[in-house]
Amino acid sequence: MRHTADIVRRHVAFYNAFLRERTFYLGMAAALAAYMARAFAGGMFIPYVISDVSNGLYYRRLGLLYAGLWLLFASAVIYSATEWLFRPFWSSIARSIVEIKQKLIGGLRRSADNGDIIGRVVNDVDFVMWNVGGAINTFVPNILTAAVSEATILQMSQPLGLLALTGLPLFMVLLEYYVREVEKARYIERGAYSESIYAAGEYLNGQGSAERFKTALRSWLRGIGWNIFLDRVYWSGGLALNYVMPLAVALLGVRYAKGERSRSAPCWERSTLRSTCTAHW
Repeated sequence: MRHTADIVRRHVAFYNAFLRERTFYLGMAAALAAYMARAFAGGMFIPYVISDVSNGLYYRRLGLLYAGLWLLFASAVIYSATEWLFRPFWSSIARSIVEIKQKLIGGLRRSADNGDIIGRVVNDVDFVMWNVGGAINTFVPNILTAAVSEATILQMSQPLGLLALTGLPLFMVLLEYYVREVEKARYIERGAYSESIYAAGEYLNGQGSAERFKTALRSWLRGIGWNIFLDRVYWSGGLALNYVMPLAVALLGVRYAKGERSRSAPCWERSTLRSTCTAHW
């Protein structure tokens, strides 16, 4: 967790150093509002939809059935409407790329020797900004949805909620390892990529050797190969946890459902399982 927190601090420092536009923070606020709304829709509304609709049909209680259908309708509206809140977020990323490039290029003196530096700045800024935006768009909604789903499970059943929580520390350990190592791999890959472009330009202009270009390509292949390996470690471990934890909750939930005299126990167990899957998927 320490390394992940350090990366977050560096991203904040990066934004504070280059970005002063209000549009960026407004875009982040709009995206955060969308993430929060979707977290409640997916992590809380849908499990109660399953419970209310199932119990309403079983007991022929129209009020309960309609309540579940209204929650389902509200979830559909939330997911559809909040998609437009991401437009200012991604637009702010694009504006930020332009602003950062202008500030970086403006700080360089005009010289023929700056061609390589300018090329690297253009490539690296695009890479960093779009990947940071993608990381925010992936991790933030997953964390919020997992938190809401865990709260829903605890509300339905404390033993099942505590069992579901045990998978989160394991996932955080895996995430910490992945973030730490993939940063090193991407640093090698991006550095070698920029070096290969520069070496190719020098070779074509008759100022460098082909061996330098080949060395840069080998370095790039090593970096991208390590990146691919880390992706497989992360996703294989993450997917294993995503299926093991709901299975464990389902098995324990079956035991509780067998001891529950209420006929709504199967619906309750399905709702709890749905919340667990949402938290870990």
